[in-house]
Amino acid sequence: SGVEGFGNFTGEFTADVRPEAGRIDLNAFFKVELEDSDLTPLCAMLIDPRYDELFQRKDASGQVMDRSRTIQNIVDFIDPNNEGITLTDTCTIQGGGTDEGAQYARDDRKIKPRDAKLTHPEDIYQVHGLGEAFMQEFGDKFTVYNVGKPNINVADAAMFYSILCQSVQLQVGGQDIKGFGLCAQSPLVAGQVLYYAMALDGVRVFFEDPLSVLL
Repeated sequence: SGVEGFGNFTGEFTADVRPEAGRIDLNAFFKVELEDSDLTPLCAMLIDPRYDELFQRKDASGQVMDRSRTIQNIVDFIDPNNEGITLTDTCTIQGGGTDEGAQYARDDRKIKPRDAKLTHPEDIYQVHGLGEAFMQEFGDKFTVYNVGKPNINVADAAMFYSILCQSVQLQVGGQDIKGFGLCAQSPLVAGQVLYYAMALDGVRVFFEDPLSVLL
């Protein structure tokens, strides 16, 4: 290209380009009227039993940051109103009306809920009760772009788990029971779904680099 150099700089760099389509859009929570279905992809991903210990941590005020509280805080940080939501153990919206900013008033960082769309996934570092441990597990599972339904061709094990938990179906007593609730209520179902999610992730990794199995 005729370019001989860039000042006195010499060297090389590498870039890891990762598609956004296999992630959960955090800005989907920026809605005046949230529905249970808006929360299900995130709820289904976090219900994975591998993360049980992570959701036994406590925040600075001694409140356990379980799955429901974690999801509530993420949603309240983004949604456009000032009211906090309350979720059931099966991730349905039970109600609202609480002050979502009350817990931030006790925070020395002087952070308030954004109540607006995020510009970077890392913005949720500011969400009350979330920390490095949470971001290490899930930071790369989020996007701020409207990617629609996750693309399974670029999804990882956590996203496969979320997708499968939303789709699993069993027949109990002559009735078909399906959806996220099965993973939330049945350790046996959750374990089987985890097995398939990890298997699918292994297939994806293989086709990304088939020679890796020989190393």
